[in-house]
Amino acid sequence: MKLIKNSAKGYIFGTCASLTVILLGIGVLSKMIVSGKISDSVSGYLLTVIVVLGVFIANIIAVKNSATGVLITIGIQTTMIVLLLLFSGLVFDGNFQNIGIRLVSVIVGTVFSYIFCRRNGGKSKKKKRRYS
Repeated sequence: MKLIKNSAKGYIFGTCASLTVILLGIGVLSKMIVSGKISDSVSGYLLTVIVVLGVFIANIIAVKNSATGVLITIGIQTTMIVLLLLFSGLVFDGNFQNIGIRLVSVIVGTVFSYIFCRRNGGKSKKKKRRYS
């Protein structure tokens, strides 16, 4: 039961971290657009990078606090983020502009986090050698 509680905390903390990264990134991006430092066309690309980074961080946090396998944890966390993006897009935007590219950026962040977790996951076993 304790492992399930830790996993749930990992999912919630990962989602909150992802939202924090995305909202802070959008805030900085908006400030830069208003001040005239970047144009609207560049902001679309930067927003994609921000979403990829947010999903990557959320998946890493969820995997570190999870009791299940890496693939299952990343799948659950990604599903939570996609549902949150769709729901917030429906409530705040209404017409779902550029939702396809946001979903692709979520998938790219998921793939990056899966590769990262597989490369750095697990403890390396050292062979004990007998000295004679």
